[in-house]
Amino acid sequence: MRSYFPISKNIISAADLMNNNTFLSTMDRKLDEVLGGGIKTGILTEFVGESSAGKTQMCFQLALAAQLPKFMGGLDGDVAYILTEEKFSVKRMKHLIPNFFDRVGATTHIKNEMIKRGLDPISCSNDSAISDYALGKIHIRLFLHEKQLTFGLIHQLPKFVADNNIKLVIIDSIAALMRFQLDETDDNPNSDDINLHNPNYTKSNAPLTSSSKSWFNERDSKLLLISKSLKNIAYQNNCAVICVNQVTDNFSLDQLYLYQEPQNNLPSKPFISKPNYLKKVAVLGKHWASSVNTRLFFHLMRSSHNMLRSNDQNNGTSFQLANHNTKNKRWIEGTNIPWKKPTICEFEIDNSGIRSL
Repeated sequence: MRSYFPISKNIISAADLMNNNTFLSTMDRKLDEVLGGGIKTGILTEFVGESSAGKTQMCFQLALAAQLPKFMGGLDGDVAYILTEEKFSVKRMKHLIPNFFDRVGATTHIKNEMIKRGLDPISCSNDSAISDYALGKIHIRLFLHEKQLTFGLIHQLPKFVADNNIKLVIIDSIAALMRFQLDETDDNPNSDDINLHNPNYTKSNAPLTSSSKSWFNERDSKLLLISKSLKNIAYQNNCAVICVNQVTDNFSLDQLYLYQEPQNNLPSKPFISKPNYLKKVAVLGKHWASSVNTRLFFHLMRSSHNMLRSNDQNNGTSFQLANHNTKNKRWIEGTNIPWKKPTICEFEIDNSGIRSL
């Protein structure tokens, strides 16, 4: 009798699947708790946040952590780092490497690994040599067009990961090439973003033309193929895959005049207490959002944070700018982690990377 469910060597037991799932540590206990144990292998993880919120810094830190052995919280493998906006900052990474390894107590291990590979023990004590060794385990590729990115992630990356012991894949960022192509096909690309006769009318909520609808459908189809490829890579190689995504303002003028300044400069969840018109939302739409397995949101309150304060004067309302001259404040929030409830942690960035506060 012919079986309609052929037995495959790829079928594994639930117990084996559980044992295969591991976590890449951020090398910070509090941050790992927010992430539900760290960056989980075998699935697709998304980092979301505005510029300077700490997304790339976290990616750099994880690119170093992934090289460490599993007993130290790493994955004992190499890293594939794919960029779409600018060249890899070697100078920034070389500055981070010795400080990060010193902080997590991994310098001795790295030196021993260098000696095992035949390097001179004396030269292994040099920060520059340690940096060169770590950089040699990070494989970098720059894509400048969405067609190149799509082809590379679907057809080239799977074999490269399998052949080179890649245990962490980073795409920084997935949105850079996929969100702005619409401008090239917009029926009226020179039109103003805001219609002065209707302040609530913007390109983001304007009625879609036939050409823009077609573009969105094509883009969503490509994103679906990319997400499938990345999740297959993560599962088949038991590696971690991270996609960096950007944000846009959830701008709504009709709520502007209802805003009242919070009583405290630093509430426990300052970004949650913000009115809707100040909140950030991830780009690429709901189809992409449903494709990722976990989402981590990086929140930023800048030192020159300006907010509108309403004061009733003479039976009217006037607005004045309030400057809060404090340090940049950053939080990381696990907004979509299936095995853990959402939690938040404030962190800072120094010369050794990201630290929880």
